[in-house]
Amino acid sequence: MADSLGVKFLETSAKDAVNVEKAFTTLSNEIKSKVQSRPGPGGNAKKPSEGGSSGTVLKPKPNEKEKKSGCC
Repeated sequence: MADSLGVKFLETSAKDAVNVEKAFTTLSNEIKSKVQSRPGPGGNAKKPSEGGSSGTVLKPKPNEKEKKSGCC
């Protein structure tokens, strides 16, 4: 089925720790490759060490109030 959809398939077992790390690294590499190959922000972007940005900006929600005191 994975072949017909054109996706990777790895059999894993969290219980026996089989291919868990390999699945994570394979998925991470696929995502990274797809993001870098697309045009626009995030795709073909310079590395932060080269003066570019990752293309992702996190902004607080408009209704969130800043906490003025307390640890949490």
